[in-house]
Amino acid sequence: MKAFRREVIDAIPSRPDWHRFMVVIAATQGFRLAERPVPLHPRRAGKSKFGIGRIPVGILDLLSVWFQLRFGRKPMLFFGVSGAVLCLLGFVVGVYALIERYVYGVGFRPLLNLIVLLVLAGLILFGFGFVGEMVAGTLEETRALRREVEQLREEEGMNRRV
Repeated sequence: MKAFRREVIDAIPSRPDWHRFMVVIAATQGFRLAERPVPLHPRRAGKSKFGIGRIPVGILDLLSVWFQLRFGRKPMLFFGVSGAVLCLLGFVVGVYALIERYVYGVGFRPLLNLIVLLVLAGLILFGFGFVGEMVAGTLEETRALRREVEQLREEEGMNRRV
């Protein structure tokens, strides 16, 4: 049994099947958690909807929540590092291809394709990181504005009562 305060539910993004992870998401957003004992009663009717078919969905949801909590506010950590690694790998393969070509006199055309693929994939991932940072920054600004609007509404409501 899970119970949440209204401000927690308003702050947590609601997605289908993420009810399992709401406690973890609330904790990462800085909310306090408390546990209370609840009496358990045996099922009197019906059949459980939980079976082996829900395991893949649960694992994919877990990966999605982990990725969003880990890289949601700093997407450059994932995309930028991945892109930099691919560009570096493309550079290393390029140096190897140059050595093969000019030192040993052997040209191997597929290495050129691999170099282009690695460098382009790295640059694209790096670009995704920049775009992700812009989106994350906009999201943070939107959340801050929403908090300010709610505070102003609360202050306005208190001023009307007085």
